[in-house]
Amino acid sequence: MTQREPINETPPTATPLVNPAAVPASPLPRRVVRRRGGSNQGSLRPSRLNLALTHLLLIVFCILFAFPIYWIIRISLQSGSALLSVDFSLLPQNPTLDNYVRVFTNPVLGRAFLNSVIFAGGTTLVSLVLAISAAYAYSRMRFRGRNFSLWAMILLQAVPGIATIVPLYVLFVQFNLINTYHGLIIAYTAGTLPFSIWMMKSYFDTIPREIDEAAQVDGATFNQSFLRVILPLALPAIAIVALFGFITGWTEFVLAITFITSGDLYPLSVRLYSIVGERTTEWGYFAAMSLVFAAPVVLFFLIFQRFLVGGLTLGSVKG
Repeated sequence: MTQREPINETPPTATPLVNPAAVPASPLPRRVVRRRGGSNQGSLRPSRLNLALTHLLLIVFCILFAFPIYWIIRISLQSGSALLSVDFSLLPQNPTLDNYVRVFTNPVLGRAFLNSVIFAGGTTLVSLVLAISAAYAYSRMRFRGRNFSLWAMILLQAVPGIATIVPLYVLFVQFNLINTYHGLIIAYTAGTLPFSIWMMKSYFDTIPREIDEAAQVDGATFNQSFLRVILPLALPAIAIVALFGFITGWTEFVLAITFITSGDLYPLSVRLYSIVGERTTEWGYFAAMSLVFAAPVVLFFLIFQRFLVGGLTLGSVKG
């Protein structure tokens, strides 16, 4: 009988489990940062040399732009005889406030200042009311002739203002608007409306329609959602439109000297022009009046600066 070989019944040895924590992780490949010219391009911080050059360049440009303003202030602090000297020192010699005293004590200039306030304030108010209502309708409603009228306003902006003086003068004569406050305010408003409407419309487009719908779902009417919800959100754009209307009504000269022939209704811009004589001009008095003339615009800008920055950055982005 053939002897069989013994069967090995011992089970094979199981492969031992490896503890993953004990196995060292393979190092990840490092991101290679390319260097050009030996400088580290991976760092986003500029070098001290670049910062110094940037600040130096900004200081130079600030001095260049501020120097004319400083020179006007210097001239306003000098008398008429001092301006005829050949001394070009930076500091005024024997400064005086006589020119400013003359500006603030002149009753004619006081009347002109009041007229400018009426023209600028009326233009700002009328432009805001018309531009806001029209821009909201263009942004939220669809009606016949909508696109055509929007493009027509852009074409109107391309027409130079000097080309419209003769037609406007004929219309003003027919409707008895010469030498009137409301006549000049209408002319100023007509010039500011195209830009104001487009500015407000572009800002209203950035406000989602869901906000209007949510307010109406909560029970607000169309007018209530517009006045209480949308207008507070559009304050930056409103500030820009108000500034544009105020500057137009305050500084405009051509329409004012054309449609206003009465001295009692002259704005400050026309009175400032009248100081310049054919042979001689009191430049110290002219400089002082120029600074007084520019002060309200600067003050207006400083008050609404916070809204102006937001309107210029957000009003041009849609979505």
